[in-house]
Amino acid sequence: MTNEYMIGLQGVARMAWAGVFSTLYMLGGRKHKWIRRYLGGILFPAGIMAWSLHIHTFRYIMLGALVTYPLVLSMGYGGNSLIRRIGRRVAYGLLFGVAGFPFVLGNPAMLDLFGFQVGLSLVASVYFGLRNPLPAANEEFNIAFLSTLLVPFYV
Repeated sequence: MTNEYMIGLQGVARMAWAGVFSTLYMLGGRKHKWIRRYLGGILFPAGIMAWSLHIHTFRYIMLGALVTYPLVLSMGYGGNSLIRRIGRRVAYGLLFGVAGFPFVLGNPAMLDLFGFQVGLSLVASVYFGLRNPLPAANEEFNIAFLSTLLVPFYV
């Protein structure tokens, strides 16, 4: 296989990892939040770090993501009033996008991609969280997927 095909297949694998995390996020739902917060919140960055070790791009600062993801995933994002829900959804989306920052540190070439990912996370959180265009499980998957889709590409 040529190098281009390998690069493309690695990209598919990276997006699939975001899909695995998004599935854990969705499964955590309302009853089993530990799946979302801790299992997903630790496995997702750990998998990215494992990949970075494999491709020789690991930096110790990446270990910070083992803290940022569980913390962000433990945040509340609901509210009794519309303005409170909007504010909490904005904060959640921004911080969910920013949680991947430890993977960007030491790799300034990824800052543009990071900014795009934060914006995508913000839009996903606000749109799916307030508009509710899909059944809840699909919304949860989409919020998580759109909030992490590009993170595996930082390394």
